[in-house]
Amino acid sequence: MTFYYRTHSWSSEPQITEETKALWKHMAEKGNWRIVQLPNGFYQTEYQDLKQEDTWHDVTRRETIKGAEM
Repeated sequence: MTFYYRTHSWSSEPQITEETKALWKHMAEKGNWRIVQLPNGFYQTEYQDLKQEDTWHDVTRRETIKGAEM
């Protein structure tokens, strides 16, 4: 799964916080992701919450498992 974030370097933009960096490191680990099949046959990619391990956040829904892995 690819997670994309875009920012600019000028000073008017909010700077990247340590909390954001921690989230990115957490999301970069494949063990914090899962793919589940929904009742409609689609696959949903989810990542585990950084603070609550029993909470998952959905990111994408795709028709194939291969599409969900990308």
